[in-house]
Amino acid sequence: MRQVNMALTEYGFQTCTRTAKGDLDYQATDLGRPHSRMVDQDKAGHSGAPVVQLRWLTSVIEPLRAAMVQWIAA
Repeated sequence: MRQVNMALTEYGFQTCTRTAKGDLDYQATDLGRPHSRMVDQDKAGHSGAPVVQLRWLTSVIEPLRAAMVQWIAA
């Protein structure tokens, strides 16, 4: 999964930042938004704070593959 996240970030489908707690926070870019969804997850810890997670649709495979091939050809 780490390699997929790295590729999605490198080719512009998502951004990755660190939260104040040091956790990774992934957000879809304009390029990635049509191929992703933010999904509600179980509540975090005892605080009950809502948690959302970026999930990718299979439709991202071809555009990501095309971006990788274009980069290799350049």
